[in-house]
Amino acid sequence: MAAVHALGHPNSPAPQTAWEPPELAQGGGSTAPAVTAAPVALPPNAPSLPVLAQGTGSDLMVTWTAPAVDPAHGAATGFALRHSAAGAETWTVVQAVSNPYELSDLPSAAAVDVQLQAANAAGLSMWSATATLITGVTSSLPATSPVPPGRPAAPVRSLLPARRCRMATLNQLLCRLTRRFRTYLWQSAYLLHLPGARRRERQNP
Repeated sequence: MAAVHALGHPNSPAPQTAWEPPELAQGGGSTAPAVTAAPVALPPNAPSLPVLAQGTGSDLMVTWTAPAVDPAHGAATGFALRHSAAGAETWTVVQAVSNPYELSDLPSAAAVDVQLQAANAAGLSMWSATATLITGVTSSLPATSPVPPGRPAAPVRSLLPARRCRMATLNQLLCRLTRRFRTYLWQSAYLLHLPGARRRERQNP
């Protein structure tokens, strides 16, 4: 007699007691997409020490080197500059500067401190070290016109004749003062001698 399965019919399949995952049952591997971590934006390094040079008049030319990129810092996409009188730390900030940058409207013959800051989408860097330079002097004298070619330059007048005239005038003044002083001494001596002479004339008629 045919064996009767638990389902009650001799031709029914044997009961399945373990089930495979659907992916393995279809013969394929895992189809889940790979997850890639998004890159983390990092703020830039601080710029190197700015290089200063005198520009036109009292202006300063500022140049610098872009900060390096490393595993902890990203690339800089913009820069800011600030300046102050040397040692005062009263900073004036100038945004969105490009390399090189001409810093204008500065006082003449004054020491100026300059610092730089880098920026990108992740944030700002620290301010750079301080560079200091004395501004030039803005001349208020009109520019001299150049001598046309073929025309000799005007001779430089000597100052010796003027000095000689001044010395001669001083000598004349000294001579006059000396004569007056001698006259004054002679008159003083005469006035001092006159009473004694009259006294002697009275004593010896």
